[in-house]
Order: sequence, then C-alpha cells, then structure tokens
Amino acid sequence: MVWGTILGEEVGEVHKSLLEDDMESPKGISNHRAELIQVATVAVAAIECLDRKSNALTAKDPAQLEIQFPD
Repeated sequence: MVWGTILGEEVGEVHKSLLEDDMESPKGISNHRAELIQVATVAVAAIECLDRKSNALTAKDPAQLEIQFPD
C-alpha cells in the first residue's frame, strides 16, 4: 500500500525533527508541529482512499476500484 509507505516517511520526519530541532525554541516547535500535521494529513488521505475502495466494492463499481495515488 503506497499510503503506508508515505505515512512511514512522514513519521520518520517527525522523529528527525525530535532529534534535530530545538524543542525549546519557537522555530523548532513550529517545525515539529508542521511535521505532525503532515502525518495527520497523510493518515486522513489514506483513510479516505480506503473508504472509497470499500464503497466501490460494496457498490461493485469497477471504475471506482482504481487506487488514487497522491500527486
């Protein structure tokens, strides 16, 4: 699943931020927050993709079964 790979990469960026950014500075906190938002965004996109696929399977609409990859 492509979304799992993308999500893993984003989680890695969160870990990198924890290791490299100064969590006592506004810039470090802002960067870490941005990385967490990216994780949340990818997770929501993955859930939406699964929901579309589930709905297509339920409706048995082959045209909707194509996996939508991110741009």
